[in-house]
Amino acid sequence: MTRVDFSPRARRVIDITLSEVAHRYGDGINPGSIASCPYHNLEHSTAVMEGAVLLASRLHLSRAALELAALSGAAHDVIREHDEGMTPEEASAAWLHRVMLNNGYTIDNTSITTQAILATTAQMLESGIVVQQTAGLDASSEASAVALCVASADLRALYMPTGPRAAHDYFRELRGLSGEEAPADLEGLRKYQLGEVALTSGYRYPLDVAEALFARDRDDIVTHHKRLIDLLDRGLISSWDDVVQLDLEYYEAHTQR
Repeated sequence: MTRVDFSPRARRVIDITLSEVAHRYGDGINPGSIASCPYHNLEHSTAVMEGAVLLASRLHLSRAALELAALSGAAHDVIREHDEGMTPEEASAAWLHRVMLNNGYTIDNTSITTQAILATTAQMLESGIVVQQTAGLDASSEASAVALCVASADLRALYMPTGPRAAHDYFRELRGLSGEEAPADLEGLRKYQLGEVALTSGYRYPLDVAEALFARDRDDIVTHHKRLIDLLDRGLISSWDDVVQLDLEYYEAHTQR
């Protein structure tokens, strides 16, 4: 993670938040008390937090803004269920609001983290392209810049060497599977892959710096997802192990360059 000298209260809230995520949804190894999410777990929350701080530092935001970006990124998925009529993003923002007030932050601080978490609310269009709630946010405002950093970091994994694995972790999560549990069959995978092609080819980060940092391998990722569709159509993928192996080969090829 980008080196930032966070205040003691920020470190405390980050620790509380990430511990809550791990407790609820697992840490990638140990199961969560509510679910053991293959994708929305401690690994994802930590990556979003780190990505948000990286972007905020590249935008030369203040230390206070970097802290709020970290808190928002860590907490953006702390509650995945619909709670008391709220969306998961609204519930996560409300949870962080309470924790921050209990640790000496102001209402003004929590209004920034709330806006940032709500900016991660995503809608998938029929085309497969994801639209986030970032319309009207202007990076010239530090509060809006924090929100844009968090929204961008939430989809950081799309084009990383681990992107194919992350996409298929999410597929397993949508299938209701836990931890490393593998699908018994490949039902629905082709349709999902078509969506991944549309998503990865059509999505653009709301920050230019995020495009420069996170999307360098967009063409390779799109090609990988298209290749998987082709192999499915030709009957050359018959098990989940085949999918995992392809993702591993992609990862190795893009980390050894």
